[in-house]
Amino acid sequence: QQQYDNDVHFDGFIDYDNYDTPTNEDRRNVKTQISSSSLSNEQQQQQHSQRRRLQTETTAPVNAPAYSPASPVFTSAPNAQQPILPEDIQIVKIELANNNLQGAFSKDLPLLTNLKVLNLSNNFLRGLVPVSISALTNLNGLYLFNNFFEGTFSTLDFSQFTKLVQLDLSGNQFRGGIPTSLANLPELVDFAVRDNLLSGTIPPELSTIPKLARLIASGNNLQGTIPATDFFANAPQLISIQLRDNDIEGQLPTEIGSLVNLEGLDLQNNKLTGELPTEIASMDAIQFIGLTSNNFTGPLPAMNSNSNLLFLLLTENELTGSVGDSFPPSLQYLRLSNNKFDLASTFPSSLYDTSTIVDIRLENCDLIGNLTEGVANWPNLVTLHLGNNAMEGQLPNELVTLTKMTDLQ
Repeated sequence: QQQYDNDVHFDGFIDYDNYDTPTNEDRRNVKTQISSSSLSNEQQQQQHSQRRRLQTETTAPVNAPAYSPASPVFTSAPNAQQPILPEDIQIVKIELANNNLQGAFSKDLPLLTNLKVLNLSNNFLRGLVPVSISALTNLNGLYLFNNFFEGTFSTLDFSQFTKLVQLDLSGNQFRGGIPTSLANLPELVDFAVRDNLLSGTIPPELSTIPKLARLIASGNNLQGTIPATDFFANAPQLISIQLRDNDIEGQLPTEIGSLVNLEGLDLQNNKLTGELPTEIASMDAIQFIGLTSNNFTGPLPAMNSNSNLLFLLLTENELTGSVGDSFPPSLQYLRLSNNKFDLASTFPSSLYDTSTIVDIRLENCDLIGNLTEGVANWPNLVTLHLGNNAMEGQLPNELVTLTKMTDLQ
């Protein structure tokens, strides 16, 4: 449990209310084990089930038919003398998620040119996604997440998918960079490639996708800086940016203030540096700010104007100054532990007004003074960490009224 304590993420695709998720290293370790050719089919099935549990996109288990290694079910019939489907049948939707399908991507599938939705997620499919998939020009939803597809992502041509609204290829083994051909998708709203093996930089061309609302590329090997002018300044429609668990460096651009609709910013576990831009404190729609495990320096901006902020996660940085006392009453999760605060301050009194607070972690924050009876205003508090400070006095009796609290340090 302690290993996962700091791993909170924003998931704007399904539900960001998921708190104890494993680290990206855990996910990759499982993925590496699964890809080993020395494992039996039964072992691969067991470990694939483990990966499904680890990945946050996974839906609740369903009753699926028994897995049979001897009978692949999703490959073309090798000796077929005629098409599998009569020509007068027009299939527009294929929903085969959460089964035990195995084998390669069917070479006949791109022949279904009227297809609008293809969902093969949470299966055992592997191999390359054929380039001929670009023939499915009527697709508006393509969901291949949580399989074993591989190959170079940039070789796929997405320029023909002019009607595509949602693209989710998360939880596979795609390599290479993010293709710039995505810029040709005028209807694309959700783009997710979390937990793959992608590398390279974030293409500035993504900012030209006029309807892109959710960019989800956490858990890869992306490098370089965030393209500030091209990316943030030209994409005010963005709702969620999830780039955690990569190797992104540089500063958080001041242009982030132009993202007036942004609800979730998850850049945890990268190599970002510099001071936090004050513009981040003026983002009215923001609900989740996750910047844990970077190298941010300087003071913490006053956040009391972020009236919708629920999560403020800045553990394991190099912030200086004081913790301050400017937090909004909407806050539920505050994590500022293990920075380099060097100006003594009392416990933030504004937190006594946050009746929805669930988690407070302020270890090693140079706090002085004592807790007051204001803790009685925290009926939902579960975790309170105040270790390695210089606080004093008696603990308030009101702590015993916090019936949901299970972790006091």
